Amino acid sequence: KDLSNLSDFIFDAYLNNEEIKSLLYKGVYLNENPDEVRSIIYKKLYPVFLKSKDMGISQFAFHTNDGRSFLRLHNPQKYGDDLTSIRPMIKSMVKYKRKISGYEVGKHEFAYRIIYPIKYYNKYIGSVEIALNATYLLKYLNKEFNHLYQIASHKDYKNIIDPNFYNSYYISPFNNYFVIREIYNINPYNVNLLKSKMEKYIDKDDKKSRSIFLMDKAITLIPFYSYDNNFIGYLIKIQKTDMYHYHLKNTLVEIVLIFIISILLLIGYYNINKKNELLKEENLKRETLNKELEKLNKLFTIIIENSGQIIYDYNLETKMVKQNGAIESILGIEKERFSETDTNIFFELHPEDKIRVLNLLSNETFEDGRSFKIRYRLKNTKGDYVQILDTGIYAIIDGERHFVGTMKDITYLIEYEETLQRNKRLESLGFLAGGIAHDFNNLLAGIWAYIEIIRMSQDKATIEDCINKAYTAFKRAKTLINQLLTFSKCGTPELKVVDTKKLVTDTVNFAMAGSSAKIHFDIAEDTYNILADEHQIAQVIENLIINARQASSDKGNIYIKVYNIEKSNSNSSMCLNLEDGKYVHISISDDGVGIPEDKIQHIFEPFYTTKSKGKGLGLAICHNIIEKHKGCIKASSKPGELTTFEFYIPATSDKTLIKEEQIDISKKGSLKIALMDDEDIILDAGKLLFETLGHTVFTAKTGEEMIKLYNEHLNKGERFNLCILDITIVGGMGGIDTIKELKKIDPNVRAIVSSGYAEDPVFANFKEYGFVATLKKPYGMPEVIKALDDTLYKH
Repeated sequence: KDLSNLSDFIFDAYLNNEEIKSLLYKGVYLNENPDEVRSIIYKKLYPVFLKSKDMGISQFAFHTNDGRSFLRLHNPQKYGDDLTSIRPMIKSMVKYKRKISGYEVGKHEFAYRIIYPIKYYNKYIGSVEIALNATYLLKYLNKEFNHLYQIASHKDYKNIIDPNFYNSYYISPFNNYFVIREIYNINPYNVNLLKSKMEKYIDKDDKKSRSIFLMDKAITLIPFYSYDNNFIGYLIKIQKTDMYHYHLKNTLVEIVLIFIISILLLIGYYNINKKNELLKEENLKRETLNKELEKLNKLFTIIIENSGQIIYDYNLETKMVKQNGAIESILGIEKERFSETDTNIFFELHPEDKIRVLNLLSNETFEDGRSFKIRYRLKNTKGDYVQILDTGIYAIIDGERHFVGTMKDITYLIEYEETLQRNKRLESLGFLAGGIAHDFNNLLAGIWAYIEIIRMSQDKATIEDCINKAYTAFKRAKTLINQLLTFSKCGTPELKVVDTKKLVTDTVNFAMAGSSAKIHFDIAEDTYNILADEHQIAQVIENLIINARQASSDKGNIYIKVYNIEKSNSNSSMCLNLEDGKYVHISISDDGVGIPEDKIQHIFEPFYTTKSKGKGLGLAICHNIIEKHKGCIKASSKPGELTTFEFYIPATSDKTLIKEEQIDISKKGSLKIALMDDEDIILDAGKLLFETLGHTVFTAKTGEEMIKLYNEHLNKGERFNLCILDITIVGGMGGIDTIKELKKIDPNVRAIVSSGYAEDPVFANFKEYGFVATLKKPYGMPEVIKALDDTLYKH
């Protein structure tokens, strides 16, 4: 007990402080610069070790978490050897990781040892051993009790002790089975006499305590066992005594003991019989209970194996997992591999799911008793990914953190849901296609009728009227196409600096034409300009205003509010997905019928509509446009309150460009233009448009033809003033590759990119591809004039 108290004090005061533990964590657990760590710890603890030696401490020894020697303060040059094969106490420490103590014969000495586990941030990183040499133990006993104490050790331990130490600690063999550790001088006569007296006892198998009388001494043999219950030998206590009184006293004691033992035997016999009956009854109950448990276990196993689920217990400390259930049917891995195995065998996670699962397993998320549910994908033995629904709970069991739960294969459910969604989308697309076909059919019917009238009529007024109406129908068709393009991936915004106040005011006034609803503007004077596609943002505002008009039946109030706002980490009222920076906030509210709570979450979904004749594209297009502008849009509506749509658009400090006066290109003289397109109707119509303006036009249907045409004219000393290149050419070189080749021929070539849709990223970043302007199809005279103006006369 004294040694234990002393050891506890040394351990708590010097060996288990934060500095030493952090060094051991670095050197032992992380294996970072172990030699440097040994040197630092040795310098810090060696003075403590020297003082401890005066109190009988013979060893301070640090061990790794797998049972190897890390640092011996008594022999610092020796480390790294595996101790678990020769040291039962070290092996026990590695297994149980708790404080242990006991006698053990080591390489250098016979000692009483106490080994403490060392943990750092809940991780077992190794152990430290404090040893008290048997020599000091015997001196201590002799001093405290004024007797002579020695130790007789079994001869087998001679092979364990280093010969150098053996020679200094032992004398001649005792009865060929024991050797006596020499602590005090004993004359040879006494030794031989002691040997002769002990011969009939020392080789007994029962290993009981025995007393022997030698002259005036009473010698007691006390059996001695190691930590792992192996017989070491005897502690020999030699004390002076008066033989007559001693024998008399012992005789009386023996009589009394025999009497007491006889009574105890009788009582014991009665109790044993009674206990045997109770044990028989208890064993019978236990057998019955075991049979019931076997039945329950069998039933439980059958239920688990046929449940289609995996039940697991994952130990976060040891990284080991116990599994049961439908392992083979879900992952294709044999059950024999899962009695208790490392998680790496089956946790082949899909790369997109790794971060979520690792976050689930992190120390930060662990909370005893908290449940969790997560869905991820695991790869089976066939190489396919299986959709897993994992439901479980965090639990602390025997002081260790565990994840306990079930894994269910939901692949077929996911596939079923995706099939349903796909069918719904196809159905919605069918409705959409039908609606678009209906609208286009009406527009084409009107345009066709107007053209027929123009062909047959001789009345100039009628012809002019039909042309204007056909042109109006054409613009409606073009608007419909632009809506679809905006909704598609191709509708990349063409960003430029836009006057926010003017854009909002003009668009709202235009959309509210003919309505009796009251408009309330609240636009801040210092409102920033925005970096946006003016036409797309106008489309968003127009759609929202039209919805507000319809909700209020053109009789209520519509509120438009515009102001600046800055997004930062502290501003939680804005959308979470927005980057930090300056934005313009635009909100449109109405006091109409409102949106039901169960429907408002779906309003931005494609094809979702509550209107009998709606297509469900308006708000979906708005959402698509705002997202492509790196902004966000949201809606709110509660009974008795305003319904509000609000969106955020990135602001800019740049000023809007002052529009230059329109130049009449027809008066600029004849230009030489090369037009490339794979559609004959585009080539023919485009050629006529440019020739109407007085320019000379050459055409090509592919990039190869365009390059050949350009080379032929360049060789004649004639350069084209402008090339107009279609992006996509079926069966030939398109505009992007063509401009690259033309740049090689003529670095000063000027080209306009043309397309039926604004393909990303070419239209949004046309200058990066070598073009000087864009020309969207379908285009007419105003678009042609503007393109020529921007390309040739403003640069």
